[in-house]
Amino acid sequence: GLLDSLWTIKEVNNLSQFEFANAIVTFVQDIPYAYILDKERCEDQEEIYGNCVTDIKYGILSPVEFLYTLNGDCDTRTVLLYTLFRELGYEPKIANSDAYAHSILLLNIPSGGDDYIYDRSRKFFFWETTAPNWPSGTLPPGTRDLDKWTVVLN
Repeated sequence: GLLDSLWTIKEVNNLSQFEFANAIVTFVQDIPYAYILDKERCEDQEEIYGNCVTDIKYGILSPVEFLYTLNGDCDTRTVLLYTLFRELGYEPKIANSDAYAHSILLLNIPSGGDDYIYDRSRKFFFWETTAPNWPSGTLPPGTRDLDKWTVVLN
């Protein structure tokens, strides 16, 4: 149902490939952030603010669980977007950084941003999924060392 609704939005609004991708990422960015934890307890995390969900195996929700609960952190969001974009004919990737404790989406679409990687002579732009209105091709401050990112899902 979600894919059909997304296609309808694209067709009704005559969206370009980038505009459509932006609409999908914006939809996910606008869902409030929630930490998803495996064995850690929310109350044990002094730095945690806002929503927190614990006792989730491996600390990640599936796309269906995320859409049902509307609770998701960076890796939960990137897995949902990766799944949607694959089904919609895009070429997504997921990059993770142990140094930054973060997961981020990569898309092979034209973007005005400066943060991207090359794969087979094509640019894949980083796209932050946890903050509303974050543009493609722009990594969050303090996470711009590309050597600290690893593509974990092609």
